[in-house]
Amino acid sequence: MLERRIMEFNQLNTSQWKELLHDPITGNPSGAFYVSEGFGVFSGDVQEMDENGYCSIRSEVSGLDFEDAKGLVLDVVGDGQSYFIDLRMLLPLSPFGFYAAFHTLPNIRQKIYLPFLEFEPSYLGETLAASPPLNPIQISSMGMMILDAMDGDFELKIRSIGTYK
Repeated sequence: MLERRIMEFNQLNTSQWKELLHDPITGNPSGAFYVSEGFGVFSGDVQEMDENGYCSIRSEVSGLDFEDAKGLVLDVVGDGQSYFIDLRMLLPLSPFGFYAAFHTLPNIRQKIYLPFLEFEPSYLGETLAASPPLNPIQISSMGMMILDAMDGDFELKIRSIGTYK
């Protein structure tokens, strides 16, 4: 399997990732993204209310090379919780994304492979039966999300994001 890094974390690209805020009624989480010791760190505190506690970050990725890729490979150190990757395509009137879940082990560095074929189209948490398929060449943004988390702190350290063939 041939891997290629498309995103590594250092002080130069920190500003690409933005925290996404949502209605405080669903849990009022606090989240942050920063770079420390060569890792992009997505961390915060989720208050689970109405079973919708979540926090997310997003980056524009237009211009990154996804051509011929079979999927994403993540080099991460997690906290034992599950996270989602959300990919968006450059499509007119396209409010939905393609999601894939991954589980982390506490304080263990992992390589996680997410085949593009396993990303499911979704809108506001509901899986869509009819949608165009994910076309990696049209990926315009990427998000990370912790959803339905346990009350309390979370931390996902991301060394790199890449593709594989």
